[in-house]
Amino acid sequence: MSHRAQESGTAPRISGELRDHRRLLFLEGLILLILGLAAVVLPEIAIAGIAVVLGWLFLGAGLAGLATTLMDRHAPGFAWAVASAVISIVAGVLLTIWPMHGFYSLSFVLAGFLAADGLLMIMFGIEHRRKLSRQWTWIFLNGVLDLLLAPLILAVTFAAAAFWILPLVIGIDMLFAGASLIALSAAAHPDGR
Repeated sequence: MSHRAQESGTAPRISGELRDHRRLLFLEGLILLILGLAAVVLPEIAIAGIAVVLGWLFLGAGLAGLATTLMDRHAPGFAWAVASAVISIVAGVLLTIWPMHGFYSLSFVLAGFLAADGLLMIMFGIEHRRKLSRQWTWIFLNGVLDLLLAPLILAVTFAAAAFWILPLVIGIDMLFAGASLIALSAAAHPDGR
């Protein structure tokens, strides 16, 4: 930075909060760099990690769906909604118990979930139509979309490059995010180092 920029007051200022938290920024950046590198170099581990996170998401969504459905037992399509929640719970449990089966098991579980949930949502929508619910078409279309996505996931799974694309994209994103945080941490150093 030039001496003239400092005199004119145009030098960038680093906020006190940023300076106080620069070590945490550096640590977060370093962790992201390591995780990004691991995702690129070890795609099987990255896929297993993704499977576990998705498993917990499915499990949580299924449990929440089951709880809210059981609270309103007299709503149209009760049995279909319970079945959909149970399918989500089963998919979540399978993904969290067997994450090391990797990319193919993740794809099969997701495709199976979408196919089963699609059929259940179609039946749920039809039941709402019988009960004169105005929004039945949205539920029905959700089921159709799920049925279309299930074979698409399987088709992508067996494409030659599908296995390494997801970990590579996630890894590159983490590498750049980590480098950015480390650069921000360095800029926040009191001596400018």
